[in-house]
Amino acid sequence: MTDESTGPSRSGAVPPQQQALVIWLNDLGHAAAALLRLAAAELQLAGSDLRRIVVLCVLALPLAVFAWIGLVVWLSWVVYSLSGSAGAGLAAFPLIHVLVLWFMQRQLAKYRESLRMPRTTQHLKEIAEVFQRE
Repeated sequence: MTDESTGPSRSGAVPPQQQALVIWLNDLGHAAAALLRLAAAELQLAGSDLRRIVVLCVLALPLAVFAWIGLVVWLSWVVYSLSGSAGAGLAAFPLIHVLVLWFMQRQLAKYRESLRMPRTTQHLKEIAEVFQRE
């Protein structure tokens, strides 16, 4: 026979430590679910940015050809016409390429940043800080 004072409580009361553990595990489950939803949403956004990066890379080749033939030749001709100096016209020739490539590199860097999933990373850091405080 079991002594009722040492056996499990029949009233169904859970000790406070177990209640705290259950609450903590429940909160952890909710936090993990929220983090997974955030990661999934951010992966979808990153996927759309990945498509944009591919499109920009594909468009880079024809853009370079059109810039080479059209803009650079025209600009070089204008500079040569205004200055009368072939050296100035030839200097303008690569300048347009540098400017177009600089703009394209900025756009690629912007889209590449979203692929790092910054919001999910920040959320993970916040969760880690909460655990370090406890």
